[in-house]
Amino acid sequence: GKLQLSKKEVSLAQLITEQVAVFEHLAAKSKIQLKAIPSDITARVRCDHDRVSQVLANLLGNAIKFTKEGGRVTVQVARVKDEWQIAVSDTGPGIAKEQTNKIFDRYAQINNKDRRGLGLGLYIAKMLLEAHGGRIWVNSVVGKGSTFIFSLPTKNESLTLQS
Repeated sequence: GKLQLSKKEVSLAQLITEQVAVFEHLAAKSKIQLKAIPSDITARVRCDHDRVSQVLANLLGNAIKFTKEGGRVTVQVARVKDEWQIAVSDTGPGIAKEQTNKIFDRYAQINNKDRRGLGLGLYIAKMLLEAHGGRIWVNSVVGKGSTFIFSLPTKNESLTLQS
């Protein structure tokens, strides 16, 4: 099928603030500190607000799900060359280096004993970001946590996602 993106100019700070607000209760319930640190509150990007919100919600949900009580989840935004980079960092268990390339595959799950999902969230996030001309990757250290970073081009034309 095809998904037509509905792009318009969006405030990244507002998008991040909206999603952090959605997850504040869940983080508080798990005694996890959730904080957004937009580095440029005037940052704007042309994107499909709902689809980028979906990506951010997936990353925040995963970060909270895998972070233990008393941990932290932080969202930051920065402009790097010709793209905006949004980073979701956690103090969770981290991901082994040999697993980091697989986690964006369809139905991928790192721990076969942990079935708290279908293994589609990161795959869908990757597809949505690629449809925007962006990308997603992870930096992780086992025992210290993970940072999932996704990018959106500063200039973005209308694209169609093909599955």
